[in-house]
Amino acid sequence: MSMLGMTLMNEIINKQPDIDPKELLNELRNQIIITLHQKGDPGSAKDGMDIVVCKINRKTLNMQFAGANNSLYHIRDGKLTEYKTDKMPVSIHLVMKPFKGQQIQLKKGDAIYLYSDGYADQFGGPEGKKFKYRALKELLVSNWDKAMHSQELLLDNSFENWKGDMEQIDDVVIIGLRF
Repeated sequence: MSMLGMTLMNEIINKQPDIDPKELLNELRNQIIITLHQKGDPGSAKDGMDIVVCKINRKTLNMQFAGANNSLYHIRDGKLTEYKTDKMPVSIHLVMKPFKGQQIQLKKGDAIYLYSDGYADQFGGPEGKKFKYRALKELLVSNWDKAMHSQELLLDNSFENWKGDMEQIDDVVIIGLRF
Protein backbone atom coordinates (compact mmCIF):
# COMPACT_ATOMS: atom_id res chain seq x y z
CA MET A 1 0.00 0.00 0.00
CA SER A 2 2.86 2.39 0.82
CA MET A 3 4.49 1.79 -2.57
CA LEU A 4 1.20 2.39 -4.38
CA GLY A 5 0.53 5.50 -2.30
CA MET A 6 3.95 6.99 -2.99
CA THR A 7 3.69 6.25 -6.72
CA LEU A 8 0.25 7.85 -6.96
CA MET A 9 1.33 10.86 -4.86
CA ASN A 10 4.33 11.43 -7.11
CA GLU A 11 2.08 11.34 -10.19
CA ILE A 12 -0.35 13.82 -8.63
CA ILE A 13 2.41 16.21 -7.52
CA ASN A 14 4.13 16.01 -10.92
CA LYS A 15 0.86 17.10 -12.57
CA GLN A 16 0.01 19.72 -9.90
CA PRO A 17 3.23 20.89 -8.19
CA ASP A 18 1.45 23.54 -6.08
CA ILE A 19 -1.33 21.27 -4.84
CA ASP A 20 -2.62 21.91 -1.33
CA PRO A 21 -2.12 18.98 1.16
CA LYS A 22 -5.87 18.46 1.63
CA GLU A 23 -6.46 18.36 -2.12
CA LEU A 24 -3.53 15.96 -2.49
CA LEU A 25 -5.19 13.57 -0.01
CA ASN A 26 -8.57 13.91 -1.73
CA GLU A 27 -7.06 13.11 -5.11
CA LEU A 28 -4.91 10.32 -3.65
CA ARG A 29 -8.03 8.73 -2.16
CA ASN A 30 -9.79 8.92 -5.54
CA GLN A 31 -6.81 7.31 -7.27
CA ILE A 32 -6.50 4.52 -4.69
CA ILE A 33 -10.21 3.71 -5.00
CA ILE A 34 -9.90 3.57 -8.81
CA THR A 35 -6.63 1.61 -8.83
CA LEU A 36 -7.80 -1.00 -6.30
CA HIS A 37 -11.34 -1.13 -7.73
CA GLN A 38 -12.76 -0.43 -4.28
CA LYS A 39 -16.54 -0.46 -4.15
CA GLY A 40 -17.18 -0.61 -0.41
CA ASP A 41 -19.07 -3.89 -0.67
CA PRO A 42 -19.47 -5.79 2.62
CA GLY A 43 -16.61 -8.25 3.04
CA SER A 44 -14.46 -6.67 0.34
CA ALA A 45 -10.91 -5.48 0.98
CA LYS A 46 -10.67 -1.95 2.30
CA ASP A 47 -6.93 -1.40 2.04
CA GLY A 48 -5.98 2.19 2.72
CA MET A 49 -3.40 4.51 4.21
CA ASP A 50 -3.02 6.59 7.33
CA ILE A 51 -0.86 9.60 6.50
CA VAL A 52 -0.01 13.23 7.24
CA VAL A 53 1.12 15.43 4.36
CA CYS A 54 2.90 18.74 5.01
CA LYS A 55 3.79 21.64 2.75
CA ILE A 56 6.27 24.08 4.29
CA ASN A 57 7.24 27.52 3.03
CA ARG A 58 10.87 27.74 4.16
CA LYS A 59 10.93 31.53 3.87
CA THR A 60 7.80 32.31 5.91
CA LEU A 61 7.83 29.09 8.01
CA ASN A 62 4.15 28.62 7.27
CA MET A 63 3.21 24.95 7.25
CA GLN A 64 0.02 23.61 5.68
CA PHE A 65 -0.94 20.03 6.41
CA ALA A 66 -3.73 17.49 6.18
CA GLY A 67 -3.98 13.99 7.49
CA ALA A 68 -5.82 10.71 7.55
CA ASN A 69 -6.07 9.10 11.01
CA ASN A 70 -2.64 10.28 12.23
CA SER A 71 -2.07 13.38 14.32
CA LEU A 72 0.85 15.78 14.05
CA TYR A 73 2.87 16.86 17.10
CA HIS A 74 4.24 20.41 17.33
CA ILE A 75 6.61 21.27 20.16
CA ARG A 76 7.43 24.89 20.95
CA ASP A 77 9.43 25.85 24.04
CA GLY A 78 8.91 22.38 25.51
CA LYS A 79 5.11 22.44 25.14
CA LEU A 80 3.50 19.82 22.90
CA THR A 81 0.42 20.64 20.83
CA GLU A 82 -1.33 17.76 19.12
CA TYR A 83 -3.08 18.58 15.86
CA LYS A 84 -5.70 15.93 15.16
CA THR A 85 -6.54 15.13 11.57
CA ASP A 86 -9.51 13.53 9.82
CA LYS A 87 -10.66 10.19 11.25
CA MET A 88 -10.78 8.33 7.98
CA PRO A 89 -8.17 6.55 5.85
CA VAL A 90 -7.09 7.41 2.34
CA SER A 91 -9.30 4.78 0.69
CA ILE A 92 -12.91 3.69 0.53
CA HIS A 93 -14.60 4.25 3.89
CA LEU A 94 -18.06 4.41 5.43
CA VAL A 95 -17.77 8.20 5.79
CA MET A 96 -15.82 9.94 3.03
CA LYS A 97 -15.86 13.66 3.62
CA PRO A 98 -13.31 15.91 1.95
CA PHE A 99 -10.07 16.07 3.90
CA LYS A 100 -9.61 19.27 5.90
CA GLY A 101 -6.43 21.28 5.84
CA GLN A 102 -4.77 23.04 8.75
CA GLN A 103 -1.82 25.36 9.11
CA ILE A 104 0.75 26.34 11.70
CA GLN A 105 2.90 29.45 11.73
CA LEU A 106 6.19 27.95 12.81
CA LYS A 107 8.95 29.77 14.69
CA LYS A 108 12.67 29.20 14.77
CA GLY A 109 13.38 26.39 17.24
CA ASP A 110 10.01 24.63 16.81
CA ALA A 111 9.93 20.86 16.25
CA ILE A 112 7.37 18.86 14.29
CA TYR A 113 6.88 15.11 14.57
CA LEU A 114 5.05 12.85 12.11
CA TYR A 115 4.71 9.16 12.90
CA SER A 116 3.10 5.84 12.10
CA ASP A 117 1.16 3.93 14.74
CA GLY A 118 3.87 1.26 15.05
CA TYR A 119 5.80 2.83 17.93
CA ALA A 120 2.79 3.45 20.19
CA ASP A 121 1.16 0.10 19.34
CA GLN A 122 4.25 -2.00 20.11
CA PHE A 123 3.84 -4.54 22.89
CA GLY A 124 6.56 -4.82 25.49
CA GLY A 125 7.64 -3.62 28.89
CA PRO A 126 7.38 -5.68 32.07
CA GLU A 127 3.70 -6.50 31.51
CA GLY A 128 3.72 -6.98 27.73
CA LYS A 129 1.41 -4.01 27.12
CA LYS A 130 1.34 -1.37 24.37
CA PHE A 131 3.75 1.56 24.60
CA LYS A 132 0.87 4.00 23.86
CA TYR A 133 0.76 7.58 22.60
CA ARG A 134 0.96 9.20 26.04
CA ALA A 135 4.38 7.63 26.62
CA LEU A 136 5.50 8.62 23.11
CA LYS A 137 4.49 12.24 23.73
CA GLU A 138 6.34 12.26 27.07
CA LEU A 139 9.43 10.83 25.40
CA LEU A 140 9.34 13.44 22.64
CA VAL A 141 8.80 16.35 25.04
CA SER A 142 11.60 15.24 27.35
CA ASN A 143 14.07 15.15 24.44
CA TRP A 144 12.74 17.65 21.89
CA ASP A 145 15.56 20.17 22.44
CA LYS A 146 18.33 17.64 21.77
CA ALA A 147 19.94 17.32 18.35
CA MET A 148 17.79 15.33 15.94
CA HIS A 149 20.43 12.59 15.62
CA SER A 150 20.47 12.23 19.43
CA GLN A 151 16.67 12.01 19.44
CA GLU A 152 16.83 9.27 16.82
CA LEU A 153 19.15 7.21 19.00
CA LEU A 154 17.03 7.81 22.12
CA LEU A 155 13.83 6.83 20.32
CA ASP A 156 15.45 3.72 18.86
CA ASN A 157 16.93 2.64 22.22
CA SER A 158 13.66 3.28 24.03
CA PHE A 159 11.74 1.25 21.46
CA GLU A 160 14.17 -1.68 21.57
CA ASN A 161 14.20 -1.69 25.38
CA TRP A 162 10.39 -1.58 25.49
CA LYS A 163 10.01 -4.32 22.87
CA GLY A 164 12.57 -6.57 24.55
CA ASP A 165 12.20 -10.12 23.23
CA MET A 166 8.72 -9.52 21.85
CA GLU A 167 8.15 -9.57 18.11
CA GLN A 168 7.82 -6.22 16.34
CA ILE A 169 4.20 -6.02 15.23
CA ASP A 170 4.22 -3.17 12.69
CA ASP A 171 6.34 -0.73 10.75
CA VAL A 172 7.77 2.10 12.86
CA VAL A 173 8.31 5.56 11.40
CA ILE A 174 8.93 8.80 13.28
CA ILE A 175 10.03 11.88 11.35
CA GLY A 176 11.24 14.88 13.30
CA LEU A 177 11.77 18.32 11.79
CA ARG A 178 13.44 21.24 13.53
CA PHE A 179 13.07 24.81 12.30
